[in-house]
Amino acid sequence: MRTGENAPELGLYISNCCDYEAIFDLNDCLTRCMKCSSLCLWDLEEKLVSMDELEATESQVEVA
Repeated sequence: MRTGENAPELGLYISNCCDYEAIFDLNDCLTRCMKCSSLCLWDLEEKLVSMDELEATESQVEVA
């Protein structure tokens, strides 16, 4: 994904230029690299779970 595009999901992203790691939420605008300020490509390194998703999962486990 490129600078200016929206993040497709909540996760830890890494810039291709400096290997800088940043967390972007779903539909956040991917910014320039925070380390070198260049336009860059961002790769999703790790998907994260939102608090809402975590709480929904916990409540489903309590019901079962």
